[in-house]
Amino acid sequence: MTQQLNSLGKSALLILSNTIIVLPFMIFIQIAKGTSLLALLPFLLFYTFRMTGIFFIRGIKTRINSYSLLKISLYAGLLGCLLGFLGSFYFPFYTLAGIFLGVSAAWLPMSNTSVNYYLKNTNQLIKGKTLISLLLFLALGFSFVFPPSLKYPLFFVFYGIVYLLSFQLVGNLDNYKVDPNDLEKASYKYLILFALFFVCLFLLRSSRLLANSLEFDYFIFGFFFLVTLYIVATNFFKNKI
Repeated sequence: MTQQLNSLGKSALLILSNTIIVLPFMIFIQIAKGTSLLALLPFLLFYTFRMTGIFFIRGIKTRINSYSLLKISLYAGLLGCLLGFLGSFYFPFYTLAGIFLGVSAAWLPMSNTSVNYYLKNTNQLIKGKTLISLLLFLALGFSFVFPPSLKYPLFFVFYGIVYLLSFQLVGNLDNYKVDPNDLEKASYKYLILFALFFVCLFLLRSSRLLANSLEFDYFIFGFFFLVTLYIVATNFFKNKI
């Protein structure tokens, strides 16, 4: 039973690692309709924190390891999904959702890679189920076919469920025995880079008008088609080898 739960969590974590940068980006860029700063703020904060979050974690003095960072990024993403769902009813919650999902997008992929590397070297690597990954991904894609009034809350609900499922794996990795400081030593230059890039990216993105929603719809469905094709093809050739 535990092995099945771990496999389910691995499948969900695989989906998050491969979509956390793209899917929230597409949602927030659709939410950012209008030219006012308030309308653009959720997308701007998500994009900026996603691009600069790595500098922030390198710039603070902490004894955190990659496993702890992975859990923090999952909690941040789950909170971001909850706030994103509430944003469907009160827009300012989208702004907070952009921050937490941006932080999750910055930290989750790299920490997940480090944890997977450790598990592989210790012969503890858990394989996910391709069918489960495909079903979770298609469920997320299903939310995009609805009009905005349903699309946004459904997406954040489905994405939040994927985050919850990921805890099935992470919660059972209690034997992660690596030096607590397996990240680089803190350096104030990273904090300076974080501040500089944050301001520059925020100003750069806020100065551009993001308008053509039709092209983004094509991009969204094209993205889902390619990833679905990739999952199916990977599983097919894996079975052939």
